[in-house]
Formats: sequence, C-alpha cells, structure tokens
Amino acid sequence: MHTTICDNLNDVAQEILESLLFAFTDKVDPIPDRIEVDSLVAKVEFTGARHGLLTVIAPESLCCEWSETMTSEQSPTKLSDMIAELSNIIAGHWVSRQFSGEAIMLLPPTVARTCEAEPTRILDQQTSIALSVDGVPIFLSVELSSATAPQLSTADP
Repeated sequence: MHTTICDNLNDVAQEILESLLFAFTDKVDPIPDRIEVDSLVAKVEFTGARHGLLTVIAPESLCCEWSETMTSEQSPTKLSDMIAELSNIIAGHWVSRQFSGEAIMLLPPTVARTCEAEPTRILDQQTSIALSVDGVPIFLSVELSSATAPQLSTADP
C-alpha cells in the first residue's frame, strides 16, 4: 500500500506543479536527509472515511517564485497563502485518487516555517517523496491514521 500511496502522491504532485506553476519536476530517490532551513511547511488534515495528514515542505525561495507565478506579488502573507492553497489542491487531488468514492473532507491547511525536528520526522516516514524543481528539492508526506471516523446517522433517535 505504501508504494501506491507514494506513486499516487508523486503523480498528483507532478501534475499539479506542472499544470498550475509550470514547474517541471523529477523524482528524487533516495530522499535527501536534510532540507533548507528557510522552508515553509503546509499541512492539510483529512477526515471522514479515512483520517490523515498530507504535508508539503518547500524552500521559501521556491515559494517566492511560485507566488510570483500565481499572483505577481510577493509578501509573507502571499507566500503562506500560496503554499496553503498548493497543498490543499495536491491533498484534494491525492485523496480523490487514493480513496476514490469515499467520503473524505479536507480541513483548512496550516502553514509554518521549518524547525530542526520537523524535517527529520517527515523524512523518516515510509510514505514520503522528494521532487526536484530545477535542482531544488521539495518534500511531500502522507501520514494515515488507523482510527476510523464515527458514522453519523441521519435517522432520528
């Protein structure tokens, strides 16, 4: 299953980056053991029939380029909004492909800067991938929870 998760994540991320940002990517294997200190981390939690978290880590320099492509502007708020929206689009497409037909809801993305512990933890996940955009690595990871969602009943008690 991990292979399918990573393959689908790779395919979706490459398709979105190429179509939305004209960013052509190559898969990086093995995954590098470090990332740039000045990176943004966007996380999108999903819940419903499946629970989990999709994380995108990209260097701030690359986020600046992407923000300019999408909005023709640069500011800390624009960078945060851009990586949040990008991660949300990738998460939505990945969830649809990975769990076709299942009722899953995405929660609003959160964005933060990298810290010392976060990159190591992300890169240790079996369901992580790295892509190279013009020689600059970005990282994507999926964490699935084993918990199942409670089923909501539409019937009156």
